Amino acid sequence: MKALFLALLAANLAIGIWLLLGGPTDTVREPGRVDLQIDPDRFHVLTDADLARLRGQAERKAAVAAAAAPRTDAPAANVAAASCVEIGDFPSESAAGKVRGRLADIGLGDRTSSITVEHATRLRISRLDAAAKLQIDKILKDFPKQQLERCTDAPGAH
Repeated sequence: MKALFLALLAANLAIGIWLLLGGPTDTVREPGRVDLQIDPDRFHVLTDADLARLRGQAERKAAVAAAAAPRTDAPAANVAAASCVEIGDFPSESAAGKVRGRLADIGLGDRTSSITVEHATRLRISRLDAAAKLQIDKILKDFPKQQLERCTDAPGAH
């Protein structure tokens, strides 16, 4: 047992000395990695001023795009007149569960079903009236990424 311990200790010492004195000759240090990059002169670390400038440019572009976008008041009227609406593109059934629970709390649980469209879960609410639409709008204020849309096909199709 002592011999095995001493052999392992000697091996570790030999490897340690070898790494300290020269190590493997094919190891590339950081300057070598930079030289291997494609167009390394194009990359630089952004300062806070650079970030502020880029954010300002993005906000200006978003404002111009929003001003140029056509008004979408007509689809909102179509949603209000729809007898079937869908909410959101939830990444999973559990994510949709929070909204489904809120819909059940306001008495729409029996009218709510879920469908899967392109790996996303959508909640479908049928037999919608104006009062229910107002309640759904209140719920969706807590879920700003989700939108209310008319059903894409007949309610019984899925």
